[in-house]
Amino acid sequence: MNPLISIIIPVKNRLSWFEDTLHSVLNQTYSNYELIIVDDGSYPPLIKAIPNITTNKKITVLRNETSVGPGGARELGRQKASGAFVHYLDSDDILHQKYLQKMIYLLESHPEAGMGYCISTIFHELPITVKEKVYQNSDKVLNAYKFDITARRWSTSSCLWAKWATDIIGPWSDLENGEDRVYDFKAECLGIKVVYLPEILCYYRKSLSGGHQTDRKEKLRLNGAVCDFELAKLAAQNKNSIHKKSTTYLRKALNHSIGVFALYGMKQKTLECIKFKKQLTNENFIFTIFYGLIIVIFHLIPYQLLNYLYKKSKFKLSE
Repeated sequence: MNPLISIIIPVKNRLSWFEDTLHSVLNQTYSNYELIIVDDGSYPPLIKAIPNITTNKKITVLRNETSVGPGGARELGRQKASGAFVHYLDSDDILHQKYLQKMIYLLESHPEAGMGYCISTIFHELPITVKEKVYQNSDKVLNAYKFDITARRWSTSSCLWAKWATDIIGPWSDLENGEDRVYDFKAECLGIKVVYLPEILCYYRKSLSGGHQTDRKEKLRLNGAVCDFELAKLAAQNKNSIHKKSTTYLRKALNHSIGVFALYGMKQKTLECIKFKKQLTNENFIFTIFYGLIIVIFHLIPYQLLNYLYKKSKFKLSE
């Protein structure tokens, strides 16, 4: 008997893209799946915007009245999943019609693996062409079939997980960005193995729209620092079970996080970053504190200088 696959799609607005995603699921050649859609505060609610969505017996629609972000929405879906395998699909990505069929065969052929992934390509709008760019070297085999925080070769939507792996990884992070990196790093800390299928079966949508670029960069900078902080916390707790180069990467990333947190006046997180950096190195504690202060100073001086230069301007930097 074909095992049940639980497909979880968190969605907030962007309904036209979501309908493309939904269409790619309903057209799968592998039919034994349940589709759990988590409406993460869409307006209007998904069941009102697409009334016939509830007529398909394979589909369950859950709703958060207030958005909890992609990680929290996936977690709600994970708790309701009953399949032997779990697929987290972003609401704007597209699956090849044979994605489920080929990925389930891959994982069943490698029961020791907790996750399988395929090649993803990047597209902007339908129709998808054969000239699309490959997503983050997803066409390269990952060494030793292990997780590696320094080389995330897959998009979230390209991964199929064994349910036993999602159970031991546990809850998704509620970070606004980087929650998928934290999830993967939990898998690395647990020694979960990865298997790879060298076929293009997933299409990652990249929006061409701009938006408020300055605000977005500032937000991404803080979100990146918070993400690396969460990764470092996990690394400090699992120092003996992660890759050496992951530890090296995080020591460097923490330098950035220390400066960003100091810039935003987040004293507690700045001190915790310094503590985690000490736990990930063999440095003398006094040296770590001194080094942390140097990083803080080099982040603060340019900020204060720019703020002074623009203090009479409408472009004054916010604290």
